[in-house]
Amino acid sequence: MIDILDIKFEIFATHIRESMKGEGKVEKLVKVAAFLDVNEAYLAKGLLESEGIEALLFDERSAIVVYTPYALGGLRLMVKQSDLARAKSILPGK
Repeated sequence: MIDILDIKFEIFATHIRESMKGEGKVEKLVKVAAFLDVNEAYLAKGLLESEGIEALLFDERSAIVVYTPYALGGLRLMVKQSDLARAKSILPGK
C-alpha cells in the first residue's frame, strides 16, 4: 500500500537532490520544530519558505485524528541540515 506521505517525501527529496546537482551531496533533513496545532505548523512552514528555506511537514495527517499529534510528538517541521541554524533564528521561540 502506498502512503501519500511517502509520495510527498519522495517528491521533496527528489527536489532537494535536483537542486543540489553538481554539488555532489544530498543533505539530511532535520527537525527544526514540532507543533500540536496544524495551523501553527503551516504558518511556521510558510514563514520559512518566505525566507527562502525549503521546509516539509511530517505527520500532518495525524492532525486529523484527535490526540494522535500528542502521541507522535506533534507535526514535525523539517529543513535541510545546512538551513537549521537560520531556520531556528527565524522561528520565534523554537
